[in-house]
Formats: sequence, structure tokens, C-alpha cells
Amino acid sequence: MQKDNQQVSAFSIISLCISLLGAILFYLILEAPVEFTSNTELRLLIPKLFICCAIVSVILPLIAKKVRLKKGNKGRFLEIAAILIGGFNFCVFIFMFTKLPVIVGWLGWIVCGFAYSRIKHREDNSKNDTNIDNLKEIKLDKAQNQNILGSEENLSANNEEVCVDQNEYRLPEAEEIIVIEGKENRTNPEPEKTKQIENADKKRSNVRQRYCKYCGHEINSNTKKCTGCGKQYFKFKVKPFVSVLVVLFLVVTYFGVNYFCAVSAMNDEEFIKAKQYMDNTFVGERLFKDKYEYIEAGVLKEEGKYIESLNAFNQLHDIPVPESIRTSLVSFIYTDGVADYRAGKYADAERSFNSIKNYKRSKDYLFLVSYFEIDTSNTSFEKYTIKNHYIYDGLIDLIGFENTNEILIRDRSYAKKFLTGRWENSSYYFEVNNNGAIYNLPNKDTIGAFYDIENGVYYTIESESTSDSIKQFEFSIIDEDTISVYCYKDGSTHKLYRQ
Repeated sequence: MQKDNQQVSAFSIISLCISLLGAILFYLILEAPVEFTSNTELRLLIPKLFICCAIVSVILPLIAKKVRLKKGNKGRFLEIAAILIGGFNFCVFIFMFTKLPVIVGWLGWIVCGFAYSRIKHREDNSKNDTNIDNLKEIKLDKAQNQNILGSEENLSANNEEVCVDQNEYRLPEAEEIIVIEGKENRTNPEPEKTKQIENADKKRSNVRQRYCKYCGHEINSNTKKCTGCGKQYFKFKVKPFVSVLVVLFLVVTYFGVNYFCAVSAMNDEEFIKAKQYMDNTFVGERLFKDKYEYIEAGVLKEEGKYIESLNAFNQLHDIPVPESIRTSLVSFIYTDGVADYRAGKYADAERSFNSIKNYKRSKDYLFLVSYFEIDTSNTSFEKYTIKNHYIYDGLIDLIGFENTNEILIRDRSYAKKFLTGRWENSSYYFEVNNNGAIYNLPNKDTIGAFYDIENGVYYTIESESTSDSIKQFEFSIIDEDTISVYCYKDGSTHKLYRQ
């Protein structure tokens, strides 16, 4: 059987082009070149064009098929490709530009595919019904011409004996045999018409007749077996379009389930689990870049990398970050910074407090950290204080905070500056001036005229030429105007007040 030289339907080509245009616009939305992003009007126009193409691409293939069947043109595979690509465009449109559930996005394939198959079923049936009716009339006319071969006498006889090749036959009551040139012809017009009608009904129920590819004979529609060579074919045949639709449905279902599990885990702040689901989609990082970056920032939080997590959340602009996440991160960073400071890890503490400078007393910790950084450098603290007088004043303001009291009294230059003046109570006094120190506190008798204060301990030295020193008192700061003095001579402790 030769095929007609049919032309490809223009509507089929247009429907495929619209679907491809939608896919191209979707790519431009994700990976827009510089020339697109620099043009504001064009950048805003692309999403609108994509939405139009996404909607039209699931409607136009249906119209294209109706036009194609009406004109008898080709283009079925173009329409199927248009439905597949257009369904994807429609699904992406629902995902990215609406808040509708994912099932609505799947309807682009499901409804369009079902409507497309129904259009095919109605057109083919109407055409085949006409062909079968015409075939039925032709066969009936042919049967009548063949049956009217004998005379009216032979047709009306019910029990006539006919001798063929010297053999005798007795005809059944409802059947006649006409002998023509040694051949017999059984005539029963009414059953013959009934049989033809039954054959027509069978063909009506099985619109598409299949033929054996080996011998060319018909394949029985019930047994799926060739009537010629006996080749057995499979009884069930899945149409390619249905197969592709099922595969796409499974792929989209897999994609949708993982996506919504990722979003659900993200909303529950289970970011490691959310990242696993998002990675299962294979394209989550590109399709949902803002959500993926949000999840990655959350993963850093769960891994204990609070500073990196806070920085990552602060860099997000397209998705709002709950205030509870920011608050918890800042609290964790502050707690870690305090722990590092108290453990002597001043570099780590400085890094933590620098990321949350305006939170609680982070600036005060940074001030104290700056002291230790200079104290461990090669620059002497005396030289440092000359250049930076604000250090001492800042430490005075922080008395009572963390180890500020210890810093003031244990640093030689700061201790002398802090103790300068007169301190006394009802019984004792201690005074430091430019000429030295005078006191009536219990002390070890010495003739030394020199003194030194180191790590909060007051020493007397007999002469400049000797290194022998005697511990006399140990100071500790209570507040800006109160000190506690421990006397090494008798082990007594006295509280003195600034005068």
C-alpha cells in the first residue's frame, strides 16, 4: 500500500515553535546574558512572554490536530513534541510564578494529553465509520450479484436433488445448491447478509487493522495471531505517546515529591535533610537558586558554623529569612565568642564579636581583645599607652566586666596610674605619689627606698644594684574607688577607699 504525499500541517509546526520558544525564554530567565540583564525593559518582558507561551503551548497542539485531521495533513509527532515541551513550560510557570499546588502544573500534560487523544478518537471513528458503511454496501451488492445465478425455479425449490460428479446430495430444507459447470453454489441470502453485518461490526469495533510484517496477512484482533503464518504477537500494545506521558508523569512526580519534601524540611529548619531532597531533584540548584542558597546557609547553621551561616543568610535578597533564625545565630555566635575569650582564644573571639558588633556587649569584648593583641606584640605597653590614651580610660569604664579589674592591676603601667593617690580606712592608709609610696599597713621591715608593682603585687627593693625584692602587699580592685589589700607580713586583708 503506498502512502499519499501529504504535506506537514502549518499549525503543527507553529505549535512546536511556540513550545520551543517558551523553553528558550525559560533558559533566558535562569541564565540571562549580560545584554539582557542590562536592559531593564527587556528583562521585565521575558517572564511575561514566557507565561504567554506556557499557556498557549498546551492549547495550540489541540487546535493544530483538529486542523490537521480536517485537511488530511501530516504533523502528529510535531504536535506530540509540542505537548511534551509545552507541558513542561506550563509546569514551570505554575512553580515559579504562582502559589498553586504542584498538581496544577501536572495538569498541563494530563489534560492536554487526554484531550489530544480524545480528538484523535472522534476523528478516526467518524472516518472509519464512513469507510465501513461503504464497504458494507459494496459487499452486499457483490453478494447479490453472485447469488442470482440460477433460475427462479432453482431458488424456490427446497428439497431438490442435484447430482454432481455422479454423487447425489440431499439439500437441507433452508438451503439451495446451484450447479454451474460442475461447481456448486450454496445460496442463503439472509444468513449471508447477517454475516456481512457481523463482519462490519467487528471492523467497527477494531478501527485499526494490523497486518503481519512477515507474510502480509491480517492479524486477528482477538488472539493477536497472524491468520497466514501463525506468528503470535503481543496482545497488549502501549502507544508511544502514552508511554512517554507515563514516563514524564513519573519523572515529574519524583521531582515534585523531592521538591516538596525539601521545602517542608526547610520550613521545619531541618536543613541537612532539605538539602538531600533538593539534591535528589538534580536541577534544584539551578531551578530554585534562592531556596537552595537558603538551605545551604541553614546547613552551615546545623554544622555549627554560625558565623558563615549568618553571613550567608545576610546575603540572601530574594527570600525572607525568619527573625528567629537570625536571633538564634547571633546568640550562638555571642556565646561562642564569650567562651573563646575566657579560654584565651582571643583571635577566635575577635572573629565572633566582629560579626555581631552591635549585639549586647560585643564592642566591650572587642576592646578587651585589642588589649591582649597589643600586649602580645613587640610594642611595649608604655609606648602603646602614650599613643593610645583611650585604652586606660576604656578599661576604667569597664571595671567589673569580665577580667578588666585584673588587666588594670596586673599591668605595671596601668596599676601605678590607678593606685596613684591616697587610699585609706579608719585604721590604715596607702599612698602613691611621684616620690614613691607611703603606708602604715602591716609590712615587713626593710630599708629599701625603691618599689615595683608587678601582677598586682607591691615589692620593695633594697637598692638598684640588687635584684632582691620583698613581697609586701597584693592589690585587687573592687570598683573604681575601692581596693582590697592583702598584707604578706601577717596575712591580713584590708579594704581601702580612694580619697
